[in-house]
Amino acid sequence: MKTQPSLNDINERQNQPEFIGLLKAADAAYSYARRADSARILITLASLVMAIVAAIRSDLANPLAVAGAVGAVVNETIRRIGTVPWSRTGMLLQERFDTELFGLKWKPSVGQKPRDEDRHHWERRFRGDASQKPDWYIDVRGLPRGHAVLLCQRENASWDARLRRLWGTGLLGAAFLWIAAGLVIGVAADWHVWDLVVRWLTPSASALLLAFGSGFKHREIADEKEALITRIEEQLESAPVRSARADKRLLALARDFQDELSRLRAEESRVPGSLYQRLRGEYEDAAAAAAKNWRDKLRRDLGKTDEQADAEDLADVAHDAKAAQVSSPPPPNSLP
Repeated sequence: MKTQPSLNDINERQNQPEFIGLLKAADAAYSYARRADSARILITLASLVMAIVAAIRSDLANPLAVAGAVGAVVNETIRRIGTVPWSRTGMLLQERFDTELFGLKWKPSVGQKPRDEDRHHWERRFRGDASQKPDWYIDVRGLPRGHAVLLCQRENASWDARLRRLWGTGLLGAAFLWIAAGLVIGVAADWHVWDLVVRWLTPSASALLLAFGSGFKHREIADEKEALITRIEEQLESAPVRSARADKRLLALARDFQDELSRLRAEESRVPGSLYQRLRGEYEDAAAAAAKNWRDKLRRDLGKTDEQADAEDLADVAHDAKAAQVSSPPPPNSLP
């Protein structure tokens, strides 16, 4: 009798109190990181004002240039002692949620696994909308565990990729426009290069460093998430749904995909809360719709006949054998 893959229980377990608590705790840690980013944005806005004042008042250019440089140092300090560690804490709490829900082993290389005390500490600081936490992942009931986990990981990677690309592109565009504006003002006012540096670029150093650093990072994360989505889809497409062997392979790959997700979550660059709340519904709906299309396709594959399933399983075995043959090094040439 053909061995069937075991079905998943993700949807039944994700709404249990301990899992909801982990989501709340992760959200609270991320909210602290966003508060640190809010302070950085205030410094950034102040640096823009200082550049405008320095362009108008040449007698204030030098002290405002010094203030701009100091502001850049303070901005980076806040990032390192606030944004980065709180973002990492949120990542670790969300990583515990995923690994325990998906039945994956915790990898020490990711970081120290949060204890229950850590979860309760951050859960008490949750001030968000608790109604958004249940049913975190789409309905994957009836699917084998490996396929269900990869489908949830695909949803995880996809929902904010386009949002990050939008924000990153906006930041870079604003930075280039700001520099262009300084050049136009400098030409009109007959500035020397030193005047452009002291009266425009240095006072706004905080804004330019944040825009270029975060802008490129957001676009980089979006690129990596889209590449991860493609890899996950390739595995979902090639692995027969009714094959226990293929399902076991997907579970092994799920740990590697989870490593990439946790690494991308640990990046401190985050989309501002106001933009996130404004566009969240649109992007989450699109990600959920795409995931549901994949889910429905996989469910249809479950309805195939035994003969069709056996043929797909044999093709999968042949595919793996060919891949192993290609990846193995050629034998050394024998001596005559």
